[in-house]
Amino acid sequence: MFIGVTIVSVSAYLIFGTDWNAYRVANVLMAIAFITFITYSFTNSGALKKELGSSTKLVHHLSIENEKVKTALAESELAKEQARNAIEKLESSLSQQLERAEHLEEQLASFEDTTKEES
Repeated sequence: MFIGVTIVSVSAYLIFGTDWNAYRVANVLMAIAFITFITYSFTNSGALKKELGSSTKLVHHLSIENEKVKTALAESELAKEQARNAIEKLESSLSQQLERAEHLEEQLASFEDTTKEES
């Protein structure tokens, strides 16, 4: 706001306080505005470079953290798959043992029948 008031005041002085015409005043004001813009851009670029540097460091840190998380996820997926395979093997072994137990029960029953018949 201060810059706007200053520009209006300077332009009013140049138009009414001097013998310059409107074109000359417009040229001077545009030159002042251009110089102000360049100065602002130069001073602002330093702050933007600092912010960009900190953002780059943050992105690098987050990408390292992301890789760690991906590695941990892959390891947990591998452990899950190994546990699933172990469960399948145990289930298969259990079903085989149940079948064997049923077969042995049948043999025991038939053996008991044959021993009852002999007695």
